[in-house]
Amino acid sequence: MVVFSIAIGLMWRELGYAQQRKLQQLEMLASVMEAHATQVFESGLLALDNLAASLTQEPLSISALEAQQTYYLQSLPFLRSLALVSIQGHVLASTTSSDRGGTVDLQRLMPGGVMDQRVMIGPWIQGRSLVEVDTSASIPSHLGFIPLIRRVQLDANRSVVLVAQLNPDALATYQQQLLEVSGPGTHVLLSLNDGSLLSQVGQHPSPAGSDPRTHVLFSSMQSARKGSYGPLKKFDESVLGAWHGSSSLPLVTLVEQPYAATQQEWRASLRGPLIFMLLALVLIVLMTFIAWRNARAREIAQSERNEVIQATTKREQEQLALTSQLLESNPLPICMTDMDGRFMTVNQAWEHFMGLPRERVLGLRNSEFLPPQEARAYDSHNERLLLAGGHVRYEERLHRPDGSVCDVQVTKVRLESHQGQPLGLLIVKMDITAFLAARDLAEQASRAKSEFVANISHELRTPLQSILGFSELGMLRAHQYDKLAHMFGDIHAAGERMLALVNNLLDLGKMDISIGAFKFERHDVRMLAQEVASELEPQLKRKCQALALQLGSDPLIAKVDRVRFVQVVRNVLANAVKFSPENRPICITAALQNNSRIHLTVRDQGPGIPLAELETVFQAFVQSSQTSDGSGGSGLGLAICQKIMLAHGGSIYAANAPGGGAIFHIILPAAELTNSEYVTTAP
Repeated sequence: MVVFSIAIGLMWRELGYAQQRKLQQLEMLASVMEAHATQVFESGLLALDNLAASLTQEPLSISALEAQQTYYLQSLPFLRSLALVSIQGHVLASTTSSDRGGTVDLQRLMPGGVMDQRVMIGPWIQGRSLVEVDTSASIPSHLGFIPLIRRVQLDANRSVVLVAQLNPDALATYQQQLLEVSGPGTHVLLSLNDGSLLSQVGQHPSPAGSDPRTHVLFSSMQSARKGSYGPLKKFDESVLGAWHGSSSLPLVTLVEQPYAATQQEWRASLRGPLIFMLLALVLIVLMTFIAWRNARAREIAQSERNEVIQATTKREQEQLALTSQLLESNPLPICMTDMDGRFMTVNQAWEHFMGLPRERVLGLRNSEFLPPQEARAYDSHNERLLLAGGHVRYEERLHRPDGSVCDVQVTKVRLESHQGQPLGLLIVKMDITAFLAARDLAEQASRAKSEFVANISHELRTPLQSILGFSELGMLRAHQYDKLAHMFGDIHAAGERMLALVNNLLDLGKMDISIGAFKFERHDVRMLAQEVASELEPQLKRKCQALALQLGSDPLIAKVDRVRFVQVVRNVLANAVKFSPENRPICITAALQNNSRIHLTVRDQGPGIPLAELETVFQAFVQSSQTSDGSGGSGLGLAICQKIMLAHGGSIYAANAPGGGAIFHIILPAAELTNSEYVTTAP
């Protein structure tokens, strides 16, 4: 008797488990249907909001509005029509031609009234179109729609109403598909929070448009957004049910199933154990206990296993999706081959580069769709990589299937499993045809420029030497004739300027084509600045200009090319002397900044440099507009200075002083940061 009681208790407990599982299934079904209904309604509401925004932003003609409504209707198949209705109920525009110009009872569409400018969901309305609402007596009882209403305030005195007809069949079709796998007798109901029925599917449905407020859901359970109940006596049978309310819309989905179906499943599951219990009561007790324990263990193990599998599957799917997206979005042609050289995957860039769709090459080798010579070129280094591993990068001229030839940089990497076993090759191609052509063109242009500069400089120097020689001779022999001597002096000065221009051109050409190497040695920058100051002292005296040297007492050691760095300081200081008025001082300062760089400045008292020209003065053949009086040179000096400083790893730039004049800043890395004895100039 005790064993029998235990068996009955276990069977009753199994019935409870079956009931709990069924309630969980119904809750999940209600949640899925609610999510679908919310998505459908929110899509319709969003369309009305977008139309309302279009109306308020700029007035639209009726035809333009109907065209826009038709566009939304085509993208939202669950909407039957879209219409614009006046507050008085006149249909101004509609995607249904029969509704245009008709009259609609807005109070029937929205019994509570269209109050504010938010989208509202009305009750189920019998009829096929808006105008047919008033003649619904001739419409079948099962045919109707759900109105979505949005009031639009055009201005302070005018407002209209946007009305969308949502087809309940769109909801019912999806619900019917879920019911096919949910068990017999299942009934689904979709309603508003106030109990107004919108859609229902399944056995024993109530008449469409009826008021289900007498249901237990709306009488005592509506305070909770979701839940389950049962077994509950309803009409002449007991049912299990679950509901799920929308978090953003006044919608609630109700799913019910006869309790008898759960009991039938339970009885079917117990038929075998009951027969076995009748044959051997003692054994049934033992087997029941073992079966219960094993079932519980399997349930826990299966649950844990499912959780692990789901988590692992999700991570793998996310990783695969990310990898696939990265592969497809990569602008370089990429493909992967297996150990036999067969293509496993290619990206869109590879398809475009090769001119072949992936469907044609996946699973094939290069030799199966390319000529033998081209296939061997594409398979170069493959065998060595698969055996030795690592990666290889090389340049190759490849013939593409369309007959074109291109230069590519090929990178191949062996793919390995987590155990180190080779899986295949990852091959990346980068088209460098344009790059090589540009490089060759640049080298050709550089050689042509260098030859031109060298030739023109040579051709100019020969006559310049003659001009300078004869002008010097003329000045010596015509000193008693002032006018003639002055003319020879002008000729000599012009020749000197032309010779300086030729020398600057040669210097600039050497910088551009990296002729020779800079010899960097440790020097005290202060001593080099003093050397230049002594060299230009006669020019300073001629203009009665004082030179202030603020170089500090500590050595400022840097690795520089002495000749080139002195050339920079001489050029900048000579410009300061040239542009500063007479009897005005010039200042040179030098200091160590942050123990890492030497900062040398040269300040003059001249007219300064316009802000727009602070950078352009360092370009070749560009002079400041302040030299328009002819006091400037060839426009190459500062360009040469900048190239010299770049070769030193430093910089030079100009700024205007607060009290007038210009300041040139020369920046050098300190000796500790320049360890190379010889540095070739950058091209």
